[in-house]
Amino acid sequence: RVTRIFGSGNAGFWDGRGAESGLREPTGICLGRDMLFICDTGNHAIRRVKFLANDQLDTLSGNGRQGKSAPEDGPSRSLMLASPTDCVLHQEKLYVSLAGGHQVWAFDLLRNNASRVAGSGEEGVADGAMMAANFAQPSALALGKEFLYVLDASSSALRQVRLNDLVVSTIVGEGLYDCGDSDGPASLAKLQHPTAACFDHHRNVLWIADSYNNKIKIYSPSKNEVKTLNVNYKLQHPAGLTLADNALWIANQNAHELLRLDLKTGKLSRVPVGEV
Repeated sequence: RVTRIFGSGNAGFWDGRGAESGLREPTGICLGRDMLFICDTGNHAIRRVKFLANDQLDTLSGNGRQGKSAPEDGPSRSLMLASPTDCVLHQEKLYVSLAGGHQVWAFDLLRNNASRVAGSGEEGVADGAMMAANFAQPSALALGKEFLYVLDASSSALRQVRLNDLVVSTIVGEGLYDCGDSDGPASLAKLQHPTAACFDHHRNVLWIADSYNNKIKIYSPSKNEVKTLNVNYKLQHPAGLTLADNALWIANQNAHELLRLDLKTGKLSRVPVGEV
């Protein structure tokens, strides 16, 4: 059942409480520090809901206009971003994928400033540290044990950023617009426009929404291989994933439904959603 709503339902860019606020094409979200962080993609902004302040929604970064070039390090609020799509919280840093800027940034929630994690701003699939690395429409993030995993939609690639030195390497994918649908060793596996991921610390695997292949893929870091989750259900552009209550929750986007995969029994079922 729906218990809270954030955003009025009309596209816009204004702060407010709960449904009195304005969002435009919100995409990625994450929870932490008694707040909900929102990638407000259409407004090129990072928004947050403060649960302890009566669900007040305000703006952490961005001014509603798209940044035309790579932003410089500085105060979070004044940055001009380009299509933030996903975020994950690690300690006091909010990591954000800027799909339109082909970069990953970190927002320090204590100091209220932001800095580039990796990505030159040019579209590509080059590995290396900081400015030496290129991304291609990074659209999803997931936090592993030692790595920040990044899904590049335009190159259908799975990348990783080593957190201790911010070196980027490619796990799956070969180049721009290279895509396919194959399992096996990571060097031979192929994805097609993946748009969501979450890391399962209990099972030590990365769940991937392989959106254009209408599949859920599983990457095992220990085996360095990719396999397809076999389910007796029609997936239609899965575009959101999260873990809770020993289940994988899937936003089956083109079917306008929420699915629940019971990780104990393997049963996949549709979740009926109603409003209070």
